Amino acid sequence: MYRTGNNTNTMKKNGQIWVSAALYIAIGIIVITVVLSAGLPFINKIQTKNNFMQTKGLMHDLNEITKGVMLEGAGSKRPMLLEITKGELTIDPTPTSKTIYWEFLSKYNPGIELDSQIKEGDLLIDNTKAGSDYKIRITLDLKDFLGIAKLMYDGKDTEKKTIMGTYNLVIEHGYDSTNGEYLNIKEAA
Repeated sequence: MYRTGNNTNTMKKNGQIWVSAALYIAIGIIVITVVLSAGLPFINKIQTKNNFMQTKGLMHDLNEITKGVMLEGAGSKRPMLLEITKGELTIDPTPTSKTIYWEFLSKYNPGIELDSQIKEGDLLIDNTKAGSDYKIRITLDLKDFLGIAKLMYDGKDTEKKTIMGTYNLVIEHGYDSTNGEYLNIKEAA
């Protein structure tokens, strides 16, 4: 015999299960969306601060290596792995500048007071506004330390070199009759 009452109840229960499943999925998607929309800015702030801290450490290392090489005398060389994940590192060897600086634009402040200059060892750290972004700059000024010695990139003291990504560098203290005493930064061969 054919029973119509039980089939109707079974179909209602199956329908309720699918409706419940759809509601749970919809609620889950809404919760994930809310968590991500609230959490992503926080994650981006942490990434900006982490990138700033890593690059500041790299700039301190670069300062120590350049000064160590220059104090050891002509012929001294040291390798350095340079990894710039965000922003740009610029070596400006022009005689009036002799600076190495890193600049980075971010939507988030890495924790530095706006429009301030912080001197941390030999590094000068700036945080300014560039439109709606924060412009962070870490400068290593070698002009006073090098004195009359030249700063060069790959044997040239007239062109700025911008570095992004990973480089194997050699930092060397040189002397010749044409250039006199110099600090040369070049890519490892």
